[in-house]
Amino acid sequence: MDAVLQVYMEETEELMQKAEDCIIRLETEYSSVDINELFRIAHTIKGSSHMVGYEDIGNLMHKVEDMLDYARNGYILFDQSIVSMCFEGLDTVKKMLDNKNRTCSLEIKENLDSAASRISEMIEAFIRVNRKQKEKVAVKQTETGIVSSLLNQRTKGKNKYYISIFIEEDAPMVSPVFMMIIKNVDEIGSLIYSSVSDHYFTECSVDNEIKTLDIIISTDMEEAELYTSFALIYIERINVVDLSRNKLQQRDVYLNDGGVDKISCSSFRQDLFEVYNKYLLRTFKPEKDGFVNQMKTFVDSIKKVSTVMVLVDTSQLTIIHESEIKELIEIQRQLNIDNIEMAIVVGGPYVRRIMNIFDSIRLIEEFKIYRNEMEAIQIVLQSDRCFQKLSKVVKDVLSNEE
Repeated sequence: MDAVLQVYMEETEELMQKAEDCIIRLETEYSSVDINELFRIAHTIKGSSHMVGYEDIGNLMHKVEDMLDYARNGYILFDQSIVSMCFEGLDTVKKMLDNKNRTCSLEIKENLDSAASRISEMIEAFIRVNRKQKEKVAVKQTETGIVSSLLNQRTKGKNKYYISIFIEEDAPMVSPVFMMIIKNVDEIGSLIYSSVSDHYFTECSVDNEIKTLDIIISTDMEEAELYTSFALIYIERINVVDLSRNKLQQRDVYLNDGGVDKISCSSFRQDLFEVYNKYLLRTFKPEKDGFVNQMKTFVDSIKKVSTVMVLVDTSQLTIIHESEIKELIEIQRQLNIDNIEMAIVVGGPYVRRIMNIFDSIRLIEEFKIYRNEMEAIQIVLQSDRCFQKLSKVVKDVLSNEE
């Protein structure tokens, strides 16, 4: 068994045990936490199973995931029928995994395939009979893609502000607070930037450890009014920076002592980003599928002594195949040996598909995901690894000059 399959088996067995614990608790008492956790587990096993080529397991877990998604969102009523089908589905998956680990007869495989098909059909029928179609449509229309829709709207407002919003540590749920903030922005102006995307509100986990939301907004409000506008429940404090040009201009610092070639800090900062992008970060942007061999050549050509990060811009891709994912995992691990990070920049019309691919393999290998190149550069600028490599490059240059 190769390393990828070994990791898959170990992680899946651990997840199956957690899933059984959730189901046992749900037999006794309804819990939205357990339902969401069970949904997350089914989603993860589905993705990793497809990744390693176990389509039969992935397809069955996909059906379980669909049923739990309907239940957790209130489109079907949660009852013991769902618990029973989850139990039966997990039991079949355990037998399938056991069958993968050892050589079993064709009859056993056919019986397992038949059991999986029967459970899938039961789940489909259960959803079809019990789902509340009108309610489902209404919820999807009001909650899907709010960040993207606001970012795509025409900018309005004469003032621009960068706002950091900090959530109280004991807030029971963070994502609803973030949703209130985003909706509040729509009422007072326009959203230009958000540190969380739609993916944050639709990902599998119930909540996560993010306690700070950074946004840039355009509005007719004055700075003092914003503090009152964002005085929402569970918000501990906010920090507002006025980005209006007339306010920033007085803070410009000139880097020479006179003459016509004065350079403001804003210009210098942009030049600095370009320097980092040229020497410390290297970007590979495949324009079509089947790009791995080109990327290997690209990676071999970079100067590993000074390079801090390799960015793979997937905005032109329509899909990343299983074989390419495996190659990317090996490339990332090799770069890590050379003390170089690798990150994925997502964008373009197939951004959701690409993000789902990387999300489904997190148990096997986790990749850093960024929305654009500038965001990645900003993260790298703050890292100790960047400082250490830059210091070494400068030291080498000074030594050569001597």
